[in-house]
Amino acid sequence: MIETLELENVISKKLDRDLIKAGATLGREECRYLVDLYYQLQGFRIATNNQVRSIVKSDIDEPHEAIGFFAGQFESLEQNIKKVLKEYVKAQPIGQWLLGITGIGEVISAGLIANLDINKAKTAGAFWRFCGLDPTVEWLGKERATKLVEEVCGDKKKYDIEDLARLSVKTTWNYDTILNHFDQEKENPVKITKTEIIKYFSRVPYNQRMRTLAYKIGESFVKVQNNSNDFYGKLFVQRKALEQANNEALKYKELAEEKAKKVGKTTEAYKWYSQGMLPPAHIHARARRWAVKIFLSHFFDKWYRLEFNQEPPKPFAIAILGHAHEIVND
Repeated sequence: MIETLELENVISKKLDRDLIKAGATLGREECRYLVDLYYQLQGFRIATNNQVRSIVKSDIDEPHEAIGFFAGQFESLEQNIKKVLKEYVKAQPIGQWLLGITGIGEVISAGLIANLDINKAKTAGAFWRFCGLDPTVEWLGKERATKLVEEVCGDKKKYDIEDLARLSVKTTWNYDTILNHFDQEKENPVKITKTEIIKYFSRVPYNQRMRTLAYKIGESFVKVQNNSNDFYGKLFVQRKALEQANNEALKYKELAEEKAKKVGKTTEAYKWYSQGMLPPAHIHARARRWAVKIFLSHFFDKWYRLEFNQEPPKPFAIAILGHAHEIVND
């Protein structure tokens, strides 16, 4: 007879194989759920381990084995989810490219593929906006959105496609994205109510899940900057040096003056803003976001080629503004 422990090991291995095999056939919604679950479990594990360390360091004589056990269970579940997500990523045409990027593992790769849609994005800028990395797209809120709609389009019950165009110009929100949201066709437009328009322009103009993931991507690049195989972490380092030089040359003075109006005068940030400079954390964030935008541009470029077997549209700065400098990562 198989001993209990051995039987548990056999069952565990079979479950692992079944889970891994199922990963390749996950749907996008299932994948998004697993990515979210992974980060939740990671948070639980970190918090639980912190609790164990706190108990060990304290003078209170309390058992912590049970808490440590659950921390181990969280980690085990994390690893199983990573195995499943890796199979999902490997089954996608763009997956191998993503897994080859230092700092981009299976969880981040799965999050990118499951949340971004190459069939809806016409340029890399669409990925930037969805991830909250386009500073030109402003969050209005209901009050400002209502005022804007009435100022630009007048106070009427129904709005048309021309009203959407005017609002797009006024807000710098992407016109095609607006049309897609309202299922508008230029050849056969439909009327939209004022309530629907205001609700749309009141919302946060990016996906919160993807904004968080973009932050994780950036911090991952920061961590791997000394890896010999790294590409984007080294771009971060170069950009941060440039940002620091610009900051010291007071090139962000106007921005600093605006920021100074929004923080308390006793804060550390105000000390920098009052000198016409941005705080170190702000410089770090600017460089991190820039590196992520370059990565997303390359991701869009590669995915577009694989999906449509043709050259992708050039970035706006190169195609329209005529800038010659383009960073390439094959």
